[in-house]
Amino acid sequence: MSAPANIGDFAALAGVVSGTKPVHVICLGLSALDQVWRVDRPFAGGSEKIKAAGYGTLGGGMAANASVAVARLGASVAFWGRAGDDAAGHEMKSAFVSEGVDVENFRLFPDGRSSVSGIIVDSSGERQIVNFRGLYPEAADWLPLEAIARASSVLADPRWVEGAATLFREARARGIPTVLDAEATAGVKLTESFAMWPGSSVSGLYFANLESYYFGVGKIERDQVEDYAARKGMTVAETERWLAPVLNYIPSQRTDTTFAATPANDEASKDLASHPAGCTCAVHLVWQKKRAGAG
Repeated sequence: MSAPANIGDFAALAGVVSGTKPVHVICLGLSALDQVWRVDRPFAGGSEKIKAAGYGTLGGGMAANASVAVARLGASVAFWGRAGDDAAGHEMKSAFVSEGVDVENFRLFPDGRSSVSGIIVDSSGERQIVNFRGLYPEAADWLPLEAIARASSVLADPRWVEGAATLFREARARGIPTVLDAEATAGVKLTESFAMWPGSSVSGLYFANLESYYFGVGKIERDQVEDYAARKGMTVAETERWLAPVLNYIPSQRTDTTFAATPANDEASKDLASHPAGCTCAVHLVWQKKRAGAG
């Protein structure tokens, strides 16, 4: 989710795409230390002790994860955030450094407490989480705003509101693109068929290339669905359910592959002569309506 673009945004992106300006990203927000236990089954409730099959610690937090991703893609990146001057805070800072992330402005507060989570993951991948969000000052007056001038873009998550507002205000004034990682608070989610909900949500994959362009995907026919289902090892009915928005026909209500004895194209229509028996494409739907009206 990004703020509305302006001329400065496009100029900044053009510089990055052309290679005349090195890529440098600033990510601001939450860094948490996840302590993960792997178990055969989750707690059933009440007082109980179970044995873990594995244990490990991992870094977490939307902006923190984004900074590591940027570093692994080969770009320069700095993480701006807060943690306590405690064991968890130092472990997170060391992990950032090992990934090549600039942590000069990842501040560890002496009187603060780092954000940590206890996560139990069972053999099926289901999880139970206990999270401590952390305790540290909300003020962002210590951020080095002059450093934003050399950034290609900035990203923030909603976990540090004052910091995000300060960062975005300065970046927008300098014409630098801003990105808000706000999935957790935007009320937007994916349905079981991986569509955005609510339907009015605007989302997509955006490629920062001046030669990129959008293209449309047409409706697909049953033969294409059958071919795709065979390659995916799925039934036609299951494939039709997942691809329902782009089908150019109404799926058969029958659960087997036997069509009606009288095919839909039993008329001597030249338009329908090449269609397979039992075809239910859009052309046949129109023809069926006409035949029903004539009867």
